[in-house]
Amino acid sequence: MVKLKGLSRDTLFIALGTVGNKVIVFLLVPFYTYFLTPAAYGQVDLLLLAVQVAVPLATLAYGDALLRFGIGASIKARQAQFSQGLYVIGTMLLLSSLPLLFLTGESFSLYALFVLLLVFQSSNLLIVQQLKANQQLRLYALNGLLFATILLIVSIFFLAYVGWETNGVILAQMIAYFLSSVVMLMAGRFKRFLRFQKPNSVLIKKMCVYALPLIPNSIMWWVMQVSDRFVVSFYLGLGATGLYAVATKIPSILSLVNTVFYQAWQLHALKTKDLQTITRMFRYYSGFFILVTSVLMAITQPLVSLLFTAPFYDAWQYVPFLLIAVLFSSLASFLEIPYMIHKNTGRLLLTTIYGSVLNIILTLTLIPLMGVNGAGLATLISFMCTFILRACKNNIFTQLPYRPSFFISLVLLMMQAAFLLYSSFGISVQIAMIVAQLLVNRRLLLGFKTSR
Repeated sequence: MVKLKGLSRDTLFIALGTVGNKVIVFLLVPFYTYFLTPAAYGQVDLLLLAVQVAVPLATLAYGDALLRFGIGASIKARQAQFSQGLYVIGTMLLLSSLPLLFLTGESFSLYALFVLLLVFQSSNLLIVQQLKANQQLRLYALNGLLFATILLIVSIFFLAYVGWETNGVILAQMIAYFLSSVVMLMAGRFKRFLRFQKPNSVLIKKMCVYALPLIPNSIMWWVMQVSDRFVVSFYLGLGATGLYAVATKIPSILSLVNTVFYQAWQLHALKTKDLQTITRMFRYYSGFFILVTSVLMAITQPLVSLLFTAPFYDAWQYVPFLLIAVLFSSLASFLEIPYMIHKNTGRLLLTTIYGSVLNIILTLTLIPLMGVNGAGLATLISFMCTFILRACKNNIFTQLPYRPSFFISLVLLMMQAAFLLYSSFGISVQIAMIVAQLLVNRRLLLGFKTSR
């Protein structure tokens, strides 16, 4: 029986911060699409994604090491880990700003915005990971809500009243990261972590040996998730990129649910180091996510019509492949936990490299052939292959409870996507597919209720 008490408590606190944050950010998308054209939204999206991929490089993924080594460590050890992290990240951010010495005009302004956002986002990430290592999950939840609330208020002010458009979106992000970080430093009593300590090369090396493989892992994961938008922009233009970026917002609902559970499960697994429950928990996890994916797919068209303005309505046709891609991404991310428990981040990186190389090949091949949907299909296949590799390495398939129903559920989901995209069948068929998923997974649902 899976012990869910601690996991449920962690999930609750993480959900408060993550769900509140993501719901507000998600609701900002219709606001952005009202004030920005598809091309302008595509430009903003690309800049934010560039910062996102730069964060692991700028921080050397040190935040992940803070979490892994900080859980269960003494306060003195965590103080040392955090102070050494300030040296590492401060040095990297300083190096990131050096190109400003050689840029002028519009290039200088654009890169200055990039660096400033990188500084604020990286600093916030370091603080958040330390909060989690300290088990200050209430403050972690508050940080997410505070960031999103500030972002909402400042975005409305800049776009609706000042009319700054793309620059307003970027500046709103900076202000939200800065203010939420300041509040967390005070509320989390970080004064005890900001004491001066001499650089400790032994500790820095130990932390970086664990963290460094996570840098290419994060970048390769990014390649599979969002690099296709740059390829779409190259082949099809910023307008198509804007539509594709909006299409990703529906699957982001599924990604949100995954983020909440994954972070709670990560904390639980790293604390208990119990590998015996991973396979059983994976089956419940996968069954639940398949059902949520099926429901989201069924309501894709009315949801897009409700949330976004008319110029963005065609984005619905790119959602089905992206939903299944996020499903496989979630399943693959779940299987990162055994590698982290064993501190075997090198092997974790290998599985990600295989998937990202496949993604690059398929993206460059399928987008010219299929248009925007080629990007979604390439992402789906690459995440599916990454998941299969990790499942085989961890012997998931051989130990999986209710194994036939798992594979049948995936086939049904593929059929549902095909019906939505390539047939004239209406909502009745989509509802029938949801009912079929419930029937296939009925033993799993009953088993979860019993195990609790």
